[in-house]
Amino acid sequence: MSNEDTVIYDAPKGMQRRLRFVKTYASWRRAVRELWRFKWRENRRVETVGAYHTRDGRVPYFVRHTTRDIGVFSEVFVLGEYVPPPEVSDWLAALGRPPRILDIGGNIGLFSTFARDRWRGSRVVSIEPDPENLEILQMNAAAGSNLEVVPACASTRDGTLRFVAGQEAGSHVADASAS
Repeated sequence: MSNEDTVIYDAPKGMQRRLRFVKTYASWRRAVRELWRFKWRENRRVETVGAYHTRDGRVPYFVRHTTRDIGVFSEVFVLGEYVPPPEVSDWLAALGRPPRILDIGGNIGLFSTFARDRWRGSRVVSIEPDPENLEILQMNAAAGSNLEVVPACASTRDGTLRFVAGQEAGSHVADASAS
């Protein structure tokens, strides 16, 4: 068959959107027990905080809708980007106890919540300096146990530094050379 014989069906945009939703539905369904409420809030395009559970999660986690939180949520709970490779999982299992976990730059606590649910009984310490992220991180910590929040910025040396807050997952230490 030549390229001239190839027929490509270009579905209408509304149909493409529905097909894309159906294709990703199964992945999201595993990640969010309350999927319809989650999607409804996201589609409203109004910044609001929602509480949800993963399918096997015991405690709720909180996210800010219409923010970068949803992308981070997808990385952690839908795409599985934070699931350790088998070698690390084997090493953690060989400890014979739940691991102690340090989450530097904890953002709103999605990794901390993931870790707390994945390694039941683990102790998680999450460090976060951004006041807006810290508010949601503290909600996530209060929803369960074994998650300690430290409202600070981690660095390789003692001292004071400037921090650019209010940029959700993009908050960062200010460039010291710019001052």
